[in-house]
Formats: sequence, structure tokens, C-alpha cells
Amino acid sequence: MLSLRVIAGVARGIPLTAPMGAVTRPTSDRAKESLFNIIGENVKGAMFLDLFSGCGGVGIEAISRGAESCVFVDNSRAAVSSIKANLSKVRLADSAEVLGVSASKAIKQLAASCRIFSIVFLDPPYEGALAKETLDALAASGILSENCLIIVETSSQAPCPALEKSLELVDDRKYGFSRFLFLKLGGVSHRRAVHGAEA
Repeated sequence: MLSLRVIAGVARGIPLTAPMGAVTRPTSDRAKESLFNIIGENVKGAMFLDLFSGCGGVGIEAISRGAESCVFVDNSRAAVSSIKANLSKVRLADSAEVLGVSASKAIKQLAASCRIFSIVFLDPPYEGALAKETLDALAASGILSENCLIIVETSSQAPCPALEKSLELVDDRKYGFSRFLFLKLGGVSHRRAVHGAEA
């Protein structure tokens, strides 16, 4: 098992575990810390959606730092088991919901139940078109708040996926092998929407 940890907040320092192999690709502690330094105070009170959750490290970090709740989505049984075990370990399960379905199905379910999210994080497989497909589905879903921040983790070598006109890239950061793309709805500008700190 790969060892990770919660970096800050009420669950600070508690180790997390992820399944071995290609089932998940956890965001490294260093990249995760950089990500939340950029998000800053926006995480407090946020309704957080963690798509392609893997072991749940990013969503758990969000709750630990003050997000009101997080919905975790992953269609891997091993990942779902890991998320639930980690939530139990950090004692944050009361603020979480885990959906063991595909991202596209989860988005439809959440839209049908009129859920609204203020921060969405997605870490789809680096290979393939899931990033664009998921972003298109999110843009059309009605589950994003007016000022929702959408964050895509991808390979540092990958190009930015083609975006719907309703989405705008407002920031782009690289950390080692990872790249974070920060998007907003409706052309909301600029880095004030995240944190403004340079890498």
C-alpha cells in the first residue's frame, strides 16, 4: 500500500492508504499541498466534488481544511473501499458521500437530485478523452455554482483539453509530473478567483 497523509486541518498528519498498482494514481503530498495553497480560504464551507477520487486524498484534505461536505466518485471497487476506509480513519465520514459509479453517471445522478457544488476536482486517467468528456458533462449539468472553481489534474506534458465556450482557463500550474488546470464558468476572470499566489 502507498502511504500518504492529510497535510492540514482537523485530520492533519493522519496517514491515508491507496491500493497498489494501476487502480489509482494518488496526488502526491507535495502537489496536494501546492493545490490547497492556491485554493486557500475558498475551501472553507465549500460543497466539494471529487471525481475519479482514487483513495480520496484530495476530497479528504478538503473536508479536513473546512469544506462543508464532499462527494467522492470512483467506479473502481478497490478505490471505493480505500475511500471508505480512509474516511473512517480520519473520522470525517459524516461529511462525505461515496458513489461507486462512473463520473458521467454520477454527474447525472447529482443533477437529478439538484445538487450544487462550489469546487470540483477531477483527476481522470492521463490517457484518453475523459477529461474533456467530463468537463463537457459538468458544463451542461447545472450542478456548478455561479462561481464554481473546477480543477483538473493531468500530466505535466499533456495539452489542455478543448473547452466548451462556457468554461475558461484561469490558471495553469505544473508541479513535477503533475499539472493543475483551474477553470471557471462564464468567463469569470482571473486569478483572484483562486488565490493569486505564483508557483
